[in-house]
Amino acid sequence: MEEKVPNLKLRNARTRKNWKQQDVADSIGATPLSVGRWERGEAFPSVYYRKQLCDLFGMSPEELGFTEEEEPLSQSFDKTDTETHEADKETHQRIADDMTLPVQRKEKRNRVFILVGIVLALIVTSGVITYVIYLAHPSAIKPGGGWISPIGKTVKRSIYFAAYAYPTHEGEPAIDHVNFTVYWQGADPRKWVIACVSRKPFKKDIFSCTADLHALGVPAGEVTISFDVYDRQGNHNNSPHGPHTVTYSP
Repeated sequence: MEEKVPNLKLRNARTRKNWKQQDVADSIGATPLSVGRWERGEAFPSVYYRKQLCDLFGMSPEELGFTEEEEPLSQSFDKTDTETHEADKETHQRIADDMTLPVQRKEKRNRVFILVGIVLALIVTSGVITYVIYLAHPSAIKPGGGWISPIGKTVKRSIYFAAYAYPTHEGEPAIDHVNFTVYWQGADPRKWVIACVSRKPFKKDIFSCTADLHALGVPAGEVTISFDVYDRQGNHNNSPHGPHTVTYSP
């Protein structure tokens, strides 16, 4: 096995210029690994790299330690030049991979942004559709209510109406007013008569008013009573607690 002889001439030429192996490699298109192997005598540069080195340092092959006696041209190509090119090839591939990674990461990040944008667009579209449906069908909101008075079976001429009226769900519009209504045999069956209107609760959620059945033209006998609740956006609920039947006895 041949003893490896360091190429001190090549190393000294580099150090005199205060260059690193990386500087030499960058200047001639090789790798620091190859330059180090040449200096340690582990490999011999090809004809191409010998010329590049001579041009770089402005020195002859002999001045850089490249002689035919040390390494025949055919041998340098068969053994050392092949190894050097393989090392360069691996290094260039690593550089190419390193340059490709940021592009791949950017493409992946762009795909994530596009996906997030699509999800946000779907959420916004869903909200708009819901809002449009709400505007087109405001009656979807129905305020609630419950009977308080009258509670007996018989009423006199003056009848006191009272009922609970409230938004059915939190966040819905406040109650605007309550219509207390009556209907009797012989009245127009297409509509109820408004007996009185309460526009302000006298207690929390309790609306009330007093009506004169005689003044309304209600005849003695069976009378049906009810109430309708309206909120401040025009939503209403007719007879939320159902109608009640009482006997009017003047």
